[in-house]
Amino acid sequence: MTKVQIPKKLQFPNSELQRARLGPKFHPQMIPDTIEPYIESGTAFVGTVDDIRRKMSAVQTQMNPEYFLWLCDQGYLPLHQVKKQLELFGRKVMPEFIG
Repeated sequence: MTKVQIPKKLQFPNSELQRARLGPKFHPQMIPDTIEPYIESGTAFVGTVDDIRRKMSAVQTQMNPEYFLWLCDQGYLPLHQVKKQLELFGRKVMPEFIG
């Protein structure tokens, strides 16, 4: 099993840019600075291949979506790690949800 380790309180480098684009009416809580709120809300799937499969299966059962979106904010990850994660997802997770 491959598990990607994400440092606790990982800062998203683009959150300040997003705030700047939204202008003066922006409420600071709209865009979290860390990944934890996304994980807690169930909108970010983090963990082992089995963890991701389990989470996607639960979403499929509960909501029956027509599609899933892969969104990867590279942040400070080296490009080779992002490519490795995408390849792992494509080989080990996606096949279970095709067809």
